[in-house]
Amino acid sequence: MEHKYHFFALHLNMQSLSAKFDKLKLLLSELKNQFIEPDFILLCETFCTMEIHICLDDQVTILFTKNRINMPRGGVCMYIKDFIQFNLRDDLAIFEEAKFESIFIETINTMRIYRIPNRNSALSLERYDTILSKLSNSQNVIIGIDLNFNFLKTDTHIPTTSLLYSIFTNSFVAIITKPTRITHNSVTLIDSILVKTNNNTRVYSGIISTNISDHFPVFTSRN
Repeated sequence: MEHKYHFFALHLNMQSLSAKFDKLKLLLSELKNQFIEPDFILLCETFCTMEIHICLDDQVTILFTKNRINMPRGGVCMYIKDFIQFNLRDDLAIFEEAKFESIFIETINTMRIYRIPNRNSALSLERYDTILSKLSNSQNVIIGIDLNFNFLKTDTHIPTTSLLYSIFTNSFVAIITKPTRITHNSVTLIDSILVKTNNNTRVYSGIISTNISDHFPVFTSRN
């Protein structure tokens, strides 16, 4: 029987990897009990201060991190199953502390982008568009993204509308459509996954309810 491999990518605003590491492992254990094992785990706001290599289990090890040097907090990292072959794509990555932080690998172009809130919206939109346009002719691309633009306000907030236009014109789809951050004062959709696929690919997505941070993890799975 032909084996059709389905991979699973999980994205989360972590708000300190070291402080929430045990909670992350517990979440992965709960997913594993449901026969779900992420191939890629994309994290932002790791708050790491040095290059770290922390094993999640015997098959998932940290790929690499990009951390802030001159400022606290922030940072991005990616876990990847150790049997997956990949290449680093620093030619696509933009990392400017407290402005725009991203890492990229290529296996099927799995990426992680974090935009810091309350920063220059026009410049952030330009960086998004630069990355998306470079990938406009690619197939099978996944981008885990912490927008800090609220997709629930695309009809009232011009920068968010512009970002959505850039996503669509470069043939990407934002597949998360429900709120990903709920507080006492607000309900927002700022965590998403952008995908670009060929016509034969089925994509599944969703949001996981957990208290690891005040952002819900989002995921995608595809054949």
